[in-house]
Amino acid sequence: MAGVRVSGITKEAVRGNDRHKPYEFYELYNDFSNHDYARLQEKVHTNIALGANPGSDEKQLYDFALSYEAAVNYYMYTKNGMNDKAQACRTDFSEHEGAITRKLLLDALEDVKSTYGIS
Repeated sequence: MAGVRVSGITKEAVRGNDRHKPYEFYELYNDFSNHDYARLQEKVHTNIALGANPGSDEKQLYDFALSYEAAVNYYMYTKNGMNDKAQACRTDFSEHEGAITRKLLLDALEDVKSTYGIS
């Protein structure tokens, strides 16, 4: 039986990795501070699949990770001439970027924008 798709991963995949609780704020923040945005993105998707209820600081990291994901996808779709999908990623990026208020995260997002050519 196929798993239910939730935010890019399946609930079965989350259950199968022996992790039955969401990642804590400090675990997410460590990935952010180490510039391991791809790992942060994975952890955020895991938390979403587990139904975690993030606090306001965690929500800021969620929005950063989802902005990062949209920027990477935007770059990939743009390079492959898939302009409709690229535009959808730009919209997702803008939505998540608009929810970020922490200067530290906004500054890091400027680097992401520069790297992946999204604005």
